[in-house]
Formats: sequence, C-alpha cells, structure tokens
Amino acid sequence: MNGEAAAVYSTHTETEDDKVDVQVWISKSNGLPLREELDVDVGGKLGKSHTSMRYEYGNVQPPRI
Repeated sequence: MNGEAAAVYSTHTETEDDKVDVQVWISKSNGLPLREELDVDVGGKLGKSHTSMRYEYGNVQPPRI
C-alpha cells in the first residue's frame, strides 16, 4: 500500500437482511490501518453501497494543553 508492506484482512457476513464484505490493509511496520474497503448489499430499493477509506498519518501531533 503506497510502497509500505501491509497485511490484508477480509471478512464476509451474510444475514437474511444484508451482505457485508470488508477488506482492511494493516501496516506491517507499525500495526496501523492504511486502507479499508466496505461493500454492503441490503437489496431492494436501498441496494448496494461502497465505501473506501484511506488513512494517512503524516504531520500528526499531540494536542496542546
């Protein structure tokens, strides 16, 4: 993921109401999430949705007290 080694974890959940697939990329060097893909299918008029998230940790500083 962007030149950083990552482990990819996937889950699939199905109920009578929906189907959910999730993929998460976790940094092998620091254990932080790098990316997440979420696909939900609830059928009917609500249909399907896709969410893609990318996490960046540059310039992270603790809050000033």
